[in-house]
Amino acid sequence: MRYNGTLRYEILTEGGIDEWGEPIEARSDWSDPLPCSIKTNSDNRKGRYEDGEFRQASFTILVECIPFP
Repeated sequence: MRYNGTLRYEILTEGGIDEWGEPIEARSDWSDPLPCSIKTNSDNRKGRYEDGEFRQASFTILVECIPFP
């Protein structure tokens, strides 16, 4: 496959309570970049609201299968 970008996803770690009853803060980290192929389906700036404009876009993203151990 031909790559033209990378993809990263957010990994969430749940919070909770430790053995002393203290709260554990929930955390989030980002994965390592995965090479991928990105193709734009549609992209326009026709959206408008009272204070300005917004961009509406859709993409197709292809990634290679990751082998499981």
